Amino acid sequence: MALIARPGRGLRLDLPVGIMEEEFGAEEIVRVDPADMPAGLEHGPTRRFLAEVGLPKDGLMFWLGDEDTLLETVTEERERLRRDPRLRHLPAGDTLPADIGRLLVLGGLMHDFDIVIDGRTGAVHYLECGADTAVPVNADISTLAFTVWMHSREQKLDKEHGLTDDFYHQLADTMVAVLASVDPVACLPATGPDDYRYWPEVFHDQAGAVL
Repeated sequence: MALIARPGRGLRLDLPVGIMEEEFGAEEIVRVDPADMPAGLEHGPTRRFLAEVGLPKDGLMFWLGDEDTLLETVTEERERLRRDPRLRHLPAGDTLPADIGRLLVLGGLMHDFDIVIDGRTGAVHYLECGADTAVPVNADISTLAFTVWMHSREQKLDKEHGLTDDFYHQLADTMVAVLASVDPVACLPATGPDDYRYWPEVFHDQAGAVL
């Protein structure tokens, strides 16, 4: 799996043409017209990836934002959610990172995390509601797509071969090793008890049957 993609143009990976459509179905892949991308998304390689490759609407642990809210700023998202009468439980004044203006909401991750892109660098982070720190989750949008693709491939292989029946932790270790080989950012060692590294943690979540 780590050999599926070569180095990218301004991104870590250049995914093979059609790989996302083959895995998720052509009707499930969303591409974004450059004219619909916000000015805050300055990072050219990320813009090109969204326009040419795209992402799946539902990638199991990841889902893409709705068309009308895709790539809104975190501030815009929080303000919109607080206007929703179904979400009155949201805190009235959560603390946001100082550089919040350049973080654009791409979608979400399981466990109630936003997944956001730094519009200037293309770095991908997750952000909890009420958090004051955006935590790295993938190096860029190409390795996020690779991670989502790899997880989907694993799910299909497991249905055929029952890999998780007896070898769950070995499989989780392998998934982390493969991801680390193409995206060291995704698997950086935690720096403290509150430094939650998303993909290594969820891949090892046997109780939650993530794999």
